[in-house]
Amino acid sequence: MVETNVGFRLGEYLRDIRCSLTFSNGKVMEFESVSFTDNLECKYQSNIMLHGFWASGITEMKVLKNAIGKLKLDYCLSFTGHTEEEPKSIEYVVPIIARRSVYGL
Repeated sequence: MVETNVGFRLGEYLRDIRCSLTFSNGKVMEFESVSFTDNLECKYQSNIMLHGFWASGITEMKVLKNAIGKLKLDYCLSFTGHTEEEPKSIEYVVPIIARRSVYGL
């Protein structure tokens, strides 16, 4: 979700995007790949633009259990092109669903 009072094409102004997940045991995993949809997933209204988002990463944990974690998204929107514009962060509490690899890794 991007808070704004105008609609715009996200890919034109997004300069950086990073994502991490903090597990309930305190371990932090940085996602290796972060992507988003340029098209809106939901109509612009109430000063919010909602885009599709996905991230993937690998972490070494002997046991992963269903739990909750904190997803942190750091991003930088630049409407002027200046490198001095401050990045912003959003944090969400998210479910962590344990899944086993079908490849036995």
